[in-house]
Amino acid sequence: MTALVLLKPHTHAGKAGEPGERIDVDEITAQWLLANGVATPSPKPVKTESDSKPFQPKEPKP
Repeated sequence: MTALVLLKPHTHAGKAGEPGERIDVDEITAQWLLANGVATPSPKPVKTESDSKPFQPKEPKP
């Protein structure tokens, strides 16, 4: 699935979407929406330091 953000009102799979809404569609539908100016690629989430787990060394075996 491809994540897009709508630029214009659009109905997909019977559900009305408004500009700014994020939708997930198959690749062919995504290509059509992009080519017709209906949507733009959804920005990828930015990984922050708080998203990663802190390093915890393993304890030595006895």
